[in-house]
This record gives sequence, C-alpha cells and structure tokens, in this order.
Amino acid sequence: MKFVPAMKFSRNNLLLVLAATLSAAAQAADEAVVLPEVKVTASREIKAQSAYAVDLQSGRSSSARDSASMLESAPGAAVTRNGSQTGIVQLRGLGGDRVNIQIDGMHITPACPNHMDPPMHYITADGMGSLEVIAGIAPVSQGGDSIAGAVIANSVAAQFGSGDSMEVFGKVGASYSGANDGSALLLRAGTANERSSIAYTGEKQIGKDLKFPGGTVKDSGYELLKHDLALAQKTSDGMLRVDLGRHESKKCRHTGTADGHDQG
Repeated sequence: MKFVPAMKFSRNNLLLVLAATLSAAAQAADEAVVLPEVKVTASREIKAQSAYAVDLQSGRSSSARDSASMLESAPGAAVTRNGSQTGIVQLRGLGGDRVNIQIDGMHITPACPNHMDPPMHYITADGMGSLEVIAGIAPVSQGGDSIAGAVIANSVAAQFGSGDSMEVFGKVGASYSGANDGSALLLRAGTANERSSIAYTGEKQIGKDLKFPGGTVKDSGYELLKHDLALAQKTSDGMLRVDLGRHESKKCRHTGTADGHDQG
C-alpha cells in the first residue's frame, strides 16, 4: 500500500488565500442591495374588561345542584367538586384565593381547609338575582388583586309595588331528584308599596347519598336550611336595604377527606 504525504502550506500561501477572501467579501458588500425603510403604524384598541352575565333561567331549568353549577355555562369557568354542595370555582385554570367571589358585595373567605365551605355555598341557585363572571384580571372595583378573575353573585332584588297601598307578592317552588331521593322547597312571600318592601324567603334542600346501578356514592348527601328576611326602603339618593338571615348546612359531606367532614 502506497501512502500519499499530506500537503504542506507555507505561511505566505495562507496569507494570500486570506487576502483574496477578504477582498471578495468587501466587493460583495459594496454590491448589496439596500432595501427601503418600511414603517408600520396602527392604532391600538383598548377594551375594558367586560363581565359575562350568566343566564340564570337556563341554569335553573337544568336542575342545578347548587349555585356553583350555574357557572358551568360561563366561558373560561369550571367547577371542581369535593362534595355535593362544595363547588369550587376555577377561572381559566386558576382557583382558590386567585378567584375573588363576592356574595351581595361581600368577599367571603373559606374557613375550612381545601375549601370545604366555598363562598358560592352561601347563596342558593333559586336565591340569586344576578350572576356575573369576569375571567382575567379583574378591575380594582371588583378586587383587582385576583389574577384569575372575579365572580359577582347578588340575591334577588327587592320588589316594590306600584302605588301607596301595600301589595302582596310571593313564590312557591318544589323539585325532586330520583338519583339521591333529593327534594327542594322554596317559599317567598312579602308585601310592598312603591317606597317600602318587606319579604321573607325560606329554602330547604335534602338529599341522600347519590345512587347508581353499581351502588352509592358515599358521603354525597346533604341537608340545607336557609331563612332570609329583607327590608328595603327607597330614599331620595337610592335605596336602603337590610337583610337578616340564617344559613345552616348539615350532613353536607366533603368527599375529599377520609372521614367525610361536615360543613357547619
């Protein structure tokens, strides 16, 4: 086998090659085409964060289990459940304290770990008059430090009459669920004239453990009792309203714990 010796370059040859390369690069740079400057201008449209109003009538017609179920139709909203009455709201994948939930203008902080008593538990689906969702950075007026958004739930507005004489109004409702032998009763009655209103609302919901063909879902029963007395008076500057209420939750099991903790 015959070996060919490697070629050897002298320092002068390397300098000549380098000079030729630099000269060619400089010539190419002189011949480069310079593109004209392009300016792009546009106006930026700034939109205020808008609230999504939930259609309460549509939600109630689907037999919502609790008030949190009404949010399932809102864009960007989801509900995580640890029990039958523990609907934890999520907005765009964020939950817990990142979501500011206001019930009749009050910010309610859960007292139990793992949000076993979420804020939406303190207002019922039939007791709501309006429900709005702001997904994203909420305005300062709705608690701007909540990066996930805000949920604003308000009770049924005070009802007034059309004249000086007192008028009577009321509402009675009932429902039944065969899946858990659950029942719900609603009674609302009051009297009002064009300036004053007084109304009582009572609700009771009872449900046993959820049944399915293979058995039952343990610790899914609940018992809820609510009383509310609302007094409203129109003034020259608006309206003054006072609510007196009692909310009891019994046997509302929390399936996220081994012992099935009760909501009190």
